[in-house]
This record gives sequence, C-alpha cells and structure tokens, in this order.
Amino acid sequence: MRAATSDEAKIVHICGELLKLGMTPKQFMMGFLSKKHPLLRYRRRTWATKHGWASTINLIRLIRNEFHRTRAGLDKWAHFIQQETVKILRVQSTPKGNYPSGSFQSARSVTRDFFTQSAIDERNNRLTLEDTPFLFNVIFGALAGEVEEDDHEDEVDADIEDYLEKPQDMIQPLPNTDIMAEVYLNDTLDSSNVGPEDTIPDPTKSGKTTGYLSSSSEPLATSEQPHNSDATSDCDIDVETNGARIAKLSAAEAEELSHEGYIFTTSDSSGKGKHHRARHIATVVCSMVGFSRNRRANGLQLTNAIRFLACGVSETVNEYAHYMGLCSSRKTAIQALRSLTQDAHNRIVNACAETSAIAPPLCIDNLDMEERVHQASIGKQTRMFHGTWGYIHIPSKSLMDTLDPQELTLLAYHNSLKHAASMEIEPDLFLPNDPSGDEYELVLKAR
Repeated sequence: MRAATSDEAKIVHICGELLKLGMTPKQFMMGFLSKKHPLLRYRRRTWATKHGWASTINLIRLIRNEFHRTRAGLDKWAHFIQQETVKILRVQSTPKGNYPSGSFQSARSVTRDFFTQSAIDERNNRLTLEDTPFLFNVIFGALAGEVEEDDHEDEVDADIEDYLEKPQDMIQPLPNTDIMAEVYLNDTLDSSNVGPEDTIPDPTKSGKTTGYLSSSSEPLATSEQPHNSDATSDCDIDVETNGARIAKLSAAEAEELSHEGYIFTTSDSSGKGKHHRARHIATVVCSMVGFSRNRRANGLQLTNAIRFLACGVSETVNEYAHYMGLCSSRKTAIQALRSLTQDAHNRIVNACAETSAIAPPLCIDNLDMEERVHQASIGKQTRMFHGTWGYIHIPSKSLMDTLDPQELTLLAYHNSLKHAASMEIEPDLFLPNDPSGDEYELVLKAR
C-alpha cells in the first residue's frame, strides 16, 4: 500500500509542473485571481463571502508574515496598508444635511435640547459606529492597545471535492459582469538588498509594548504583562502639602482643599478608566477630522464654542481651536447664544402662562466679576464687569399635589401672620442647614 503524499510534497510537485509550463507560483496566483474564465471564477466564488473569507484572510496574513521578515519588506507592507487605510477613510464620512438626520446644526435655530447628554451620546454613537467606525477603531486600538483578530473558521468553506469532481461542462458560466477590479502587481522581488542582518522577528508575534499612554512610563496592558489595577498613572493625584505627600485624595479631602483655592479630583487608574479615556479621545479625533473635511459637521464644535465662551477662553485661543477643528468660531458661538436666549425666553413665557395656585417666582441676581491686573499699565487696569443673571423656580407637581388649595389664599396668609406675633424666635432659625447649603451649591454651579 502506497503511503499518502504529504501536502508539502504535493506543493513541491505542483511548483515543478508550473515551472515546466514557464509560469511562477506568483504568476499562477495572479492569473487565478484576475482571469475571467468561468471555471476560474467558479473556483474562487467563495473567497470573498462568509463561507470562505476567514481562510482568505489567513492567506493574506501569511503574505504579511513574508513581508515582515525583512525591514524593507516591513516598510513596504506598512506603506501598502497606509494606502488602503486612506482609501477607506476617504469613503467614510459624516452625513450631509440638517440635524438630526444630518450633521449640521445651525446656530440660528439651535435649542437647549441639542446640548443634553442624551443628544450628545446619540451623536457620538452615530459618529463612531455608523459614520466613521474605521477611523475610530484605528485610533482607539492605537491608544488602548487592543486588536481584534478574526480567528474563527469559515462557516461552510468550499470543498476541494467540488473542484476535483465537478466536470467543466457542468459549470454554469457566470454573467458577463465583472465586479472585481483589475489587479496590477509586481511579480518580481528584488532580494539583492536583503541580507542576513536585515532579518527581524515578526512584530505581530511579540506581546511587548513599545509605546506609552502618558509620561508616567506605565506600559499598556498586554497578553504577556498582567494589568495591575492598583498602578498609578498620570491622572492620579500626587500633591505636596507642607512637606507631606498626599496621594489619591478622598472626596472629602478634595472638597476641603477646593475651598482653599485648590481643586483636586480623584481618577480611576484601572483599565476601565484608560479604556474610557481612549474611547473619548478617539471620538473627539473623529469629530475633528469630520469638521476639517466638512465644516457643517459641527456637533462637538458648536458645543465647545459655547463652552469656551462661557469659561472665558480668549478669542485668540478660540481661533486656534477653531483652526484645529475643536470648536466653531466666536461669531458662531455668539449667534448660538442669541438663539438659546430666545429659546429660554419662550420657555419662561410658557411656564408663566400656565395657571397654578403658586406662580413661578422670578429670581434676579447681579453678578460682579473683577478682572484684576497685578502689573497695571496704561491700557491695562483692573476692571469690574457687572452683569444680571436670572432664573425661575417652577413648583414641583408632586409638592403641589400635597397642598390644600384653600390654604393658599390671601385670607390664609393674613391668618398665618396673626400667629406670627406669638411665635418664639430662636437664633438657629436664621442659621443655614445642610439642605439649604446643598441648594445654594446647586445655584452656584448653575451659574
């Protein structure tokens, strides 16, 4: 009984037969993938479908490994992947049109609903999952150090018996529509510049980290390096106070220091925190690229323009951020504030128009902000800015349901004043308590 021929022996025999025909293995593969003969098109019918694309990608990985054997080959492969990446990125873009179906939000018609957290999350999800998922995954993978490998097998890969047993006359010719692009490859490989010293290990098989997320010299978590959730990063709090080193301040300590003019916050240095940071950076970069390609994709930029104006960012810094694609222009921000002012005016009118036992009280506050100049000179003096800020309090419906409408009349108010004459007044009635302090804190934050 003759021993079965190994796959290696079969491949060597086929290569010998190809050489007899005056054809190299590479020429055979190029012809097999590019020729339009019905038999050839039938035999490669599953290469780009779910029944065969897993093994096709494995074939591409083997070709990649051959390129990675030398430094010159590695650079050539990286250049090829770069070209393909640019082609994909040019195809994926943000949708045109007005929000919410499109990406453009006019500053003349914007409302407060556009800046809610749910609306922001919806825009970010559409940007990263539908509009520009390729760019997002590339940046997120570069920052988080995560690469998803398609290691699953084909669902139903083409059987070689179909290739060997099916006669050619039984093969139905495909329609005369070529959906494949013509492939132009160079079948020659210049090996004169490849020497023993150029041989390098395959970087895809190495689990070591070559980059860092920050200046803390903390490597990314890899398969060969277990992640330490207690490790510190550049976001951890490390403060020198009176010679004592304070690390990772608690919420109470951070609040205490904030009253003294310092603001410290705790951060999550675990893998979850870095994962969230990488996702946020990738989302912002996708928005910056989309805005640079089309200035009408301005969701993040319009939000940042108003935020920068409210935080006192100078016009010079705002123009630089606008040039980098981080925000809209200052003129656009001012127009958006006018629209938001009109929207707030309409909301106040509608709230006051509703009939209720207690009308919404109007609260007006005068704000005095001082711009202090330490080194005064001509044209640069300390100035005081005066402004007016107001809001309304709308009574809660649940609170109003607990009250008796008969006790909210003018007569009931006069009767309550009669009992106030015999009321004992204690000093603690005028002292603030915890609930009132919390409400005052919310008022300050709302400004």
